[in-house]
Formats: sequence, structure tokens, C-alpha cells
Amino acid sequence: MEEKTKIIKIQAGMSDPKGKLIPRGVQERLTVDIVDNIAVYYFKDSRVTRNFAMIEIEGNKAKGLPPTTSFNSRQGKAIRLFIGKNKEEIRDNILKELKLLNANGVKVRNG
Repeated sequence: MEEKTKIIKIQAGMSDPKGKLIPRGVQERLTVDIVDNIAVYYFKDSRVTRNFAMIEIEGNKAKGLPPTTSFNSRQGKAIRLFIGKNKEEIRDNILKELKLLNANGVKVRNG
């Protein structure tokens, strides 16, 4: 019998008062699934997920960094690589980023 891989799941509520990434007045729910070396994130609205992923992709391209984020339009999810990091390090990194974005109602579940 195979051992099931444990994941860390983070859920957070987000809004954008300026309406640039998330439409003004809309409260979006972000979900992040984390395993070693990879984080998969998505919003309820896949267009918002695409906007966030494209900002990361274009930012890395402008800085001349190797691509670490990709967007899967069929699933409406973005995949971000964290090479050489375990899931606890990735969780801490993402929680810091969410704090900078003023995310509210952050829930973390190990499962």
C-alpha cells in the first residue's frame, strides 16, 4: 500500500480596493496547496489566478530570472516551483507574502 503524500493547505480571503488584480468590491478566496518543492494556488475566479500568475511570470522575465511559475488555463490553477525547499519553508514564505498583501482570514491546515 502506497503512503499518501501529506499536503499543507492555506486558505485566505483577499480583496483589492484599487481593482487592479481583483475587481473592486469583490472578496476572493485564495487556496494554496503545498508539497515539497511546489505550491499550487488558485482563486475562485480563474481570471484572477491568471492575473496573479502573469504578474509573477512577467516579473521574473523582466528581472532575467528563470521561470518558476506557470498557469494551467484548463484547470485554472497556477503552479510555482520552490526548488530545494520543503513544504514547511514554502508555507512560511507564502504566509509572509500574504501578510504583505494584507490577506485576511488566513487558515492553515496540515493534511
